[in-house]
Amino acid sequence: MNLALHRTDEDFNSSLSILSIFHLDLADHFSFYASLHPQVFKKKQNDLMDLQGYVHFLKVMKLAYSRVEARRILEALHELIRVPIIDSLNIKNGLNYSMFLETIIRIAYHKLDEGGPGSDDGGFKGVLEQMFNDGNIELKRRMMDDRLLSELYSHDNSKIFY
Repeated sequence: MNLALHRTDEDFNSSLSILSIFHLDLADHFSFYASLHPQVFKKKQNDLMDLQGYVHFLKVMKLAYSRVEARRILEALHELIRVPIIDSLNIKNGLNYSMFLETIIRIAYHKLDEGGPGSDDGGFKGVLEQMFNDGNIELKRRMMDDRLLSELYSHDNSKIFY
């Protein structure tokens, strides 16, 4: 993870505290998306999620409702994701966990620069909090509420793609 991307020490502290609060939920999402395809590397810390899964994560978090919004976000992440994306299902084009977390921070800065929700009342911290408050991040709670979603996200069923 590139720690130099934070603009101020306060932004670093905000991102560290908010991402640590939602760490388990983010890790659940990442491990689900990483489990959809066979991994190239054997160690768990080298798991990758493909970009197709990442785009779905953007939709679940309510960060991108359309293809145009997803493209704008991916273009803002040009240091991590090379646009144009030729093959979104190739795992080698994917993100590891630290890159996944870095994209969330970069999206918060992108929304702050665009003047998105939360930018008026708290700067970077307000935008980041708004992203997690608006998003539907709690996967385990959603699975308990919805039986179909629980079956879809179960580990046994996620292996059907290969």
